Amino acid sequence: MVRLNFTKSCSYTGLKSVKLPEKLEHLGGECFLSSANLKSVEFPRTIKYIGAEGYVFEQCKSLETITLPEGFSLGLKYDKKVNIKYYK
Repeated sequence: MVRLNFTKSCSYTGLKSVKLPEKLEHLGGECFLSSANLKSVEFPRTIKYIGAEGYVFEQCKSLETITLPEGFSLGLKYDKKVNIKYYK
């Protein structure tokens, strides 16, 4: 299992898109908090848990797309305009 506890590690950065690595199963912390330029995040098919009580994308005002494995329940808080895509 690959577990990354990215507590705010990508927060307040100029990142525009992120593709997280395969084999990642656990993402903790407010990883992308206030990443104002972030437009898309692609989670690997192996993701099983996203922590931070749902605030991974808090204040990501440019976020447009989150890509997840099919059947993954996204219990996160994000703007309603964000498009959720699923792998098949």
